[in-house]
Amino acid sequence: MEILFYIFVVSLGLVSCQSSKQTRSGTTPAPSGIAGIGIYFKGANTLSIPNDEFTIDSSGKVLFISQQQMATGEWREPKGMAFIEPDDKDTLMLFFQDSNMFKIKNEDVNTLCADGALITLRVHRTDMKQPLTLETSTCAAEYNTLYGETRKKFKKMIYFFQRFRDKYRPMYLDKDKLK
Repeated sequence: MEILFYIFVVSLGLVSCQSSKQTRSGTTPAPSGIAGIGIYFKGANTLSIPNDEFTIDSSGKVLFISQQQMATGEWREPKGMAFIEPDDKDTLMLFFQDSNMFKIKNEDVNTLCADGALITLRVHRTDMKQPLTLETSTCAAEYNTLYGETRKKFKKMIYFFQRFRDKYRPMYLDKDKLK
């Protein structure tokens, strides 16, 4: 999946290098503030949440891989694709338009706890040289050494991704549970 992320980032760079086309009215659309963005998220399982891995691109397309234990005890990997809802896309842009979010150091948010899911997050903006790369846990939302607005946004971002995992996770229909 990491190879897919790097291919995705390179393709974003190529797309953002193309010239913008004019619309029918002869004007160019207003820029959204971010030329291109690529997000890779990997969340380890807890007692109540399965392993999840997904990428999100600038268009809002999500490629999702999860794990699910069936009633027979067999483990399966549902894979899915979706487009995120406009409200979720706007929330992501609010987090990552702020260049201060890209200044977060891994040491400031590497709090581990017994019941927190381990998280790997990579965010690449095409207009920035250095991507945001974090390896943290869900406990870091409350226990970290960030301050000010960055602390508030980081906490909201962790909770957003937890909700995002639940909302967009693909699942197989377990026929044994229907009987």
